[in-house]
Amino acid sequence: MDNKCFQILLVIGMLVTGSINTVSKKMGYNTCGVSILRDKDVTACAAGYCGVGADGRTCTNCREACPGGMHRFDKPWTQTLVMFSGEFMCLLIFFYKRREYLSRQSSETLNDGMQATLLSPGSQMFSPTHSKGKQADANEAYATITWKSSLICVFPAMCDIGGTTLSGIGLLFTTASVFQMLRGSIIIFTAVLSVIFLGRKLWGYHYIGLFLTVIGVTIVGLSSIIGADNGSTKETKAGSLVLIGNIMVILSQLMSATQMVVEEKFLKGRKLPPEFVVGCEGMFGILVMLCVVLPTVGNLTPGLDGGGSHENPIDAVHMLGSNVKLLTFVLMYWISIAFYNFCGLAVAKSLSSVHRCLVDACRTILVLSVDLILFYTTSQYGEKWNEKSSYLQLIGFAIMICGTFIYYKVVKLPFCSYEPEENVADNIKLKDTDELLLDDQRRRRTASQQ
Repeated sequence: MDNKCFQILLVIGMLVTGSINTVSKKMGYNTCGVSILRDKDVTACAAGYCGVGADGRTCTNCREACPGGMHRFDKPWTQTLVMFSGEFMCLLIFFYKRREYLSRQSSETLNDGMQATLLSPGSQMFSPTHSKGKQADANEAYATITWKSSLICVFPAMCDIGGTTLSGIGLLFTTASVFQMLRGSIIIFTAVLSVIFLGRKLWGYHYIGLFLTVIGVTIVGLSSIIGADNGSTKETKAGSLVLIGNIMVILSQLMSATQMVVEEKFLKGRKLPPEFVVGCEGMFGILVMLCVVLPTVGNLTPGLDGGGSHENPIDAVHMLGSNVKLLTFVLMYWISIAFYNFCGLAVAKSLSSVHRCLVDACRTILVLSVDLILFYTTSQYGEKWNEKSSYLQLIGFAIMICGTFIYYKVVKLPFCSYEPEENVADNIKLKDTDELLLDDQRRRRTASQQ
């Protein structure tokens, strides 16, 4: 297979797995599972339990229309844990590449008549003796990383917890397509934080792109509120709830932008492979979720989930074990996270961040198309095409995409001035951690070759 075909497969893989990621998460939220309260009399109605309680009362304030003894899988914190476990899988890619690199280095040393000792990837990972030595090859990072290198990923992982969970909560109250479109607001926060903390300069085309993005995001948000009032989804919600969901999604992009700026500030010059960074953030995210977050929301924070807590992780496990369809959606979300990260890393490395921006735009269209198909082919999932709101939503999305393309210089405006070409790499705000790190590695490799 030639390089061009491989790049096409990577783009398709990123597009498909990214779309599955959003759609499967939303479908999981809309799926009913057997509640842990089904045989218990613990203020069932107040806990969001549907059906007839043990005391004979009929629950009328359920959050959704589910059969008796069941409720929807409204578990954004649990879904965040699933997301981190998917990111953690990227460490497997790192260890594979590390073994491959060290094996190649060992073979070259043996060919030169020198004695070589090759440790296992696990022991090499935690050996401080490999933190020294400099080579021009960017793959040197696979031999020099120690366990201390992972500690720099702790704070970005905390930002990731906030951003992912806020977006997950927002997805509870809005449609998958609107959720995907509103994520484009990240460039607004990224631009502001880059100016404040990284000292970047914004040019005229940046301001035009940001202005159009703000207009587009506003129109998309308004269209979702209009659509909610007109019952454009299977789960009719009041416009106020949709507004809250949209605000949560936008706030999540502020957290994600903070994560990106922190990663660039502290990780950019450290020559850490992107799959190592993503995997370590997943590892720390899992630890914090299991040791701090889930015990807090499950035992110390009151709410409407199973047992009267904010979110009951035991209830989440019980629901997954009782419903094969729900378990399938969560597994799809988990697998798509891992493959999406892998394809994203490969696309950024073999192509550019501009291509990734284009793929994200196509991903939004695919999510909307799948949602429409689901609405008209199932009785539970998807969103309806609404004459009043859907056209407005597409207009807002088109304006937002124009702003994004202008901001990233996919489209150049003849009346705008642009920075000199030698400064382009320093002024383009890349969208993800892997792109930041890969761009830094490219510049270092070019400098060493010169």
